[in-house]
Amino acid sequence: MRLETLRGLTLAGLLLILFGAAPTATAQIPHQTSLQEFDEAFRLYSDGLFAQAAVAFSAFRADHPSDIRAADALYYEAESRLGAGETARATELFRLFQTEYPTNDLANKATLALGQYYYEADDHARAVETFSDYLLTNPPPDQGARALYWMGESMLKTGRESEAVTFFQRAADEYSDADVAPTALYAVAFTELRRDNYAEAARALETLSARYPSSPFAGNSGLTLAEVYYELGEYRRAVAEAGRRAEYLSGTEQQRAFFLLAESHNQLRQSEDAIINYRRITEHHPDSPFYRRALYGLGWNYYFEESFQWAADEFRKSAENHSDELAERATYYEAVNRKLASQVPEAIALFRRTAEEWPGGSMEEMALFELGATLYENRDWDGAGAAFDRMLSRHPDGALSGQAFNLRASTHVARGNFADALADYDAAISRAAVDPAIRDEITFQKAWLLYRSDSYMSAIPAFQEIRDNDPNGAKAEEALFWLAESYFQTKQYDEASRHFVQYLRDYPNGIHGDAARYAIGWTYFKQGRYADAADQFERFLARYRQQDSFVPYREDARLRLGDSYFALKRYSDAVRVYRLAAADQNDYAQYQVGNAYKNAGDFDSAARAFSALLNDFRDSGWREEARFSLGDSYFQAQRYDEAVEAFRALIAESPADPLAPKAQYAIGDAYFNTNNLDAAISAYRVVLERYPRSVFAGDAASSLQFAFVAMDDEERADAFVDSFAVANPGSPVVDQLRFKQAEVKYQSGRADDALAAFQEFIRAASDEDLIPEAYFYVGSIFRDRRQFTEAESYLRQIVISNSSHPRKPDAADVLGQIYLEQDRSQEALTMFREFRTLARGDERQMSRARYGEAMALLQLGQADAAEVLLRESIEGGSSSAYAVPAMLGLARVYDDAGRFDDAAQAYNRVVSQSPDEQGAEALVRFGRMLLRQNKAAQAVEELGRLQVLFGGYPDWLARGYLVQARAFVALGTTGEAARTYDILIDQFGDYPEAAIAAREKSAL
Repeated sequence: MRLETLRGLTLAGLLLILFGAAPTATAQIPHQTSLQEFDEAFRLYSDGLFAQAAVAFSAFRADHPSDIRAADALYYEAESRLGAGETARATELFRLFQTEYPTNDLANKATLALGQYYYEADDHARAVETFSDYLLTNPPPDQGARALYWMGESMLKTGRESEAVTFFQRAADEYSDADVAPTALYAVAFTELRRDNYAEAARALETLSARYPSSPFAGNSGLTLAEVYYELGEYRRAVAEAGRRAEYLSGTEQQRAFFLLAESHNQLRQSEDAIINYRRITEHHPDSPFYRRALYGLGWNYYFEESFQWAADEFRKSAENHSDELAERATYYEAVNRKLASQVPEAIALFRRTAEEWPGGSMEEMALFELGATLYENRDWDGAGAAFDRMLSRHPDGALSGQAFNLRASTHVARGNFADALADYDAAISRAAVDPAIRDEITFQKAWLLYRSDSYMSAIPAFQEIRDNDPNGAKAEEALFWLAESYFQTKQYDEASRHFVQYLRDYPNGIHGDAARYAIGWTYFKQGRYADAADQFERFLARYRQQDSFVPYREDARLRLGDSYFALKRYSDAVRVYRLAAADQNDYAQYQVGNAYKNAGDFDSAARAFSALLNDFRDSGWREEARFSLGDSYFQAQRYDEAVEAFRALIAESPADPLAPKAQYAIGDAYFNTNNLDAAISAYRVVLERYPRSVFAGDAASSLQFAFVAMDDEERADAFVDSFAVANPGSPVVDQLRFKQAEVKYQSGRADDALAAFQEFIRAASDEDLIPEAYFYVGSIFRDRRQFTEAESYLRQIVISNSSHPRKPDAADVLGQIYLEQDRSQEALTMFREFRTLARGDERQMSRARYGEAMALLQLGQADAAEVLLRESIEGGSSSAYAVPAMLGLARVYDDAGRFDDAAQAYNRVVSQSPDEQGAEALVRFGRMLLRQNKAAQAVEELGRLQVLFGGYPDWLARGYLVQARAFVALGTTGEAARTYDILIDQFGDYPEAAIAAREKSAL
C-alpha cells in the first residue's frame, strides 16, 4: 500500500490557522475630526479599496503629522500600496515606518507583511531575503517563528525541499512555544512524506503528538503516523497506531483504518487478523473506495492459507467489471490460484485473457510465461511453443526471458527440433547469467541434449563449463559424470577414466557411483588394458557379492570380466566367470565358455560347451556361431567326420546365414585334410556355385586349384575352370578361378606359366579389383627377369590409375626400386615420395618409402640429406621392425662415406632383426664392403650364413655367391672360387650374375 493522504494536501489550510484579518492599533483616543478621517480610510482598506485607502491614509498623514494615529496611517498606507500593486512605494513606506517608528508594535508586522507579500507574488527569493533580514532584528518569538515558517514555505515553492525542512524544523525547535510551532512540525512531516523519507516523517509526527498533544495537528496525525509506520515496514507499530485510532473514526476514515490494519497484518503474515479486517470492509462497505483492494488482499491471504479456490474467487470479484491495473493483476492471480486448485483449463483461459486484454500491461510477460509453462506441463508442445514465441517476441529481454528460452528449448526437444533447441539453450544461458542456479540448470540441459543427440564433442565443453562455473553447484555432480561419459563416447578413454575416478573421489556415495565404477572398467577394456579392466570389474562385483537383489550392470560386468580374462588368455579364469553368467541364462556367456576352451586347446570341452548352448538356448542369437564353432572344435581336434556333420547342420538350419558359405568351405578343408580330394573339390565347388559373391568364394577358388595340384591333375583343373566358365557366364567367380590358376602357378615357381596365365587373364577379365593384382604379378615377374621396360609398363598402370587399389603403394615401391637399379635417381626420388603419400601413415610402408627416398638422394650425391631422412624415420617409428629399412639405408650411407665401423654395426643390426629380403640384402652388402676393405676372409665367413638365413631369396643368393667367389679369388684359393662360381652357374643360370660368374671363372 502507498500513502496518498498527505501527498494530496497543500499547506493552504495552515495559513488560515496562522493569519487572520489585520488588527487595528489604537493607543490613545484621537481628535474627533482626525478620528473620523482615519476611520474612513480604514473602512476603505477593510473593503479592499486599496488605491483609495492609500490616498486617504496619505492625506491623513499630511493633515495630521503629529496625530497619535500617524504611525498606524503610515503602516496601513504601505499595506494599501501593496494591495494596489505599488510594490516599490509600499517597500519605501515600510522601511520608512521601521526607521521612524522602530519601537512600534507594527514595525515587526510591517516586515512580515512585506515578506508575505513577496511570497504571495511568487518572488520567493526576495521573500526569503526579507524574512532573513527580519530575523537579524531579534524579533519576538511568535514573529520569529512565523518568519522561519514562511521561509520554509518559500523554499517549498521553489522545489528546495531539504532547505524547507530545515526552516520548518528551526521554527519548531527554536520557538517551541510559538503558536506556529505545531504547524511547522506538521509541515516537516508533510515535506518528508513528499520526499519518501518516512522515518523522518514519523519522527516529526511523533514529536508533534508528544510535544503538542492538544494541537489539532496532533489529533489529525494519528492515522497518518500509522501509514508512515506501514511505509517504513514497521507493521506492528502500524497495527498498534491504526488500531488505537480506528474506534474513534467513522466513515471513510474508519474504513481506511481497517484497510491499513488488514494490510499490516498481511505483511506480518497474520492471515487470520488480515482476513478479519479485510472482511470488515468487504461485508459491510461494498461502496468503500477500499472495497476492491480489500477483495484483492483477501485473495492473497487465502492463497497464503492454501485455500486456492477461495483465493481465486476473491481475485475474480476484485477484477469483475473493471479493466484497470488492479483488474489485470487480479485476473492473473486468479489464474495462478485456479491452476493450484487443479482447474487447469480455467487457468489457461485466464492466463490467455490477461495477455490479450492488457497487452503491454505489467502482468503480460508473466501471463504469457505461465500460459506457456502450463501448456508445456500438459504436453501441449505446439501451444506452449506458440505462447513462448509470443512472449519472447514482445519481451525478448524480460526478467523471465531466460526461463522462457529454456522451456521453449524443451518444447523443441519434445518435437525433435534439436537445432532450434540448442539455439534457445544458448539464448537462455546468455540471459540467465545473473542467476547461477538457473544458468547451470540451462547449461546442463543444453549439454544433456548434445549428449542425447550424439554430439559428444560439443557436450564436453558444455558439461565442463558447469564444473568450472561452480564446482559445488546443484548440477556439478551430474555434469562430472556425463562429462566422463562424453569422453568415453568420443573414445578418449584416458580422459574418461580420469573423470570417472574423480567422480568417485568427489562423490563416494553419488547417484552414479555404480555406473562410474563399471565405466572405469570399460575404459580400460576399450584401451586394451585388460589386466586393469579385469581388476576393476572384480572390484565392482566384489561390492555386491553377497546381494541377491538386482544390481545394475552386474551381468554385463561379469561378461566384460570374462572378456578381459579371455583377451589376457587366462582361459580358465574366463571359463569360471562365464559359467556364473551362463548360470543366469546368458547365452553369450555360454558361447564364450566354448571359445575359451577352444582357444586353450581343450577342443573336447569346447565341443561340449557349444553343444550345451544348442540344447539349452533354443532361441539364442548365437546358435549359428555356436554350430560353426562346434564344427571348428571338431576340426581342430581332427575329428573331421563330426566337424563335417556340424557344418552341414549349420547349413541345413540356416542356409542364408553369413556363416553358411564359411561352413561349406570348412567342409572342403575337412575333406582336404583327410586326403579325400574329390570330396574336397566337390565341397569347394558348392561354395563357388551357391555362394559366388561370398568372401569365401576366392578362398574356395584358390583351395580348388591347390586340390588339383595335390592330385597332380592340372588338366582337370583347367577343364573345371573352363566348364565352370561355360556354365556360369558373367559370374565373378570365373575371374577369381582364372586368377587363382595363375597365382598358384606363380607360387609354385612356374614363372613362365604364371606370366602367360596372368597375361591371358588381363585380356579376358572384367574384375576391377583383380586386374591390378595381375598387373602387379606381371610387373614383378618382368622385374625379377631384369626386363625393366616391360615391368615399368605394367606397374605404372597401377600407380597412375584413379582407383585407390591396395596394390598402388606396392607398385610405387617396386617402380622406385627399378629406377634405382637403372640409376634413374630423380625419377626414383619422385616415385618413392609418391609411395610415401600412398602409404597413408602405414608405418611399414612409410619406412620403406623413406629408405627408397634416401637411396635416391644417395645416388644424387645428397648423402647428408639421406642421412637426416633415415634418422628421422628411425626416431619417429614406433616399432623397431619398421626401422629396419631405414637402418639398412643408414648402413649404405655409412658404407659410401667410408664410415665402415658404423656401416658394419648397422648391417649386422638389419641381419639380426630382419629375416626377410632386407636381411639378405644387408648381408650381401656387408660382404661387399668387407671385400673392398681387403677383409676377404671375413667376407667369406659372413656370406657363408646367407644360404642358411635367407635361402628363400634367390636373387640375393646369386649376388652373394658372386661376392663370395671373388673373396676366394682375393685369398688365392682358386679351387674354392671355381666351386662357388659353379654353384652360381648351375643353380642360378637365369640370373645375370651367372653370366658374370662364367666369364670370371674362365679367367682364373
